[in-house]
Amino acid sequence: MYRPTDPETPREAADGVQRRRHAELVLQVLRLAPLTHAELSRVLRLWMSGSSARGRCAELVAAGKVRWAGYFKRRDGRRHRVWEAVG
Repeated sequence: MYRPTDPETPREAADGVQRRRHAELVLQVLRLAPLTHAELSRVLRLWMSGSSARGRCAELVAAGKVRWAGYFKRRDGRRHRVWEAVG
């Protein structure tokens, strides 16, 4: 968190800390169960937006901590990717 009057460097540092906390939260949730982005967004809706949850998931995939686990097919026939924690 930062004040609007703070210089840019502390703002960037605060944003980086929040991103790391959100990424750790996404990883902890995916360690409990593989989920789609929609499910992950619903679980984490009190802590971050759906777009933040998807973004942190993408960062964790790039870091090798999360992987695609396959597809889940809904009753309406649409497929959704399922993500799981590695290790």
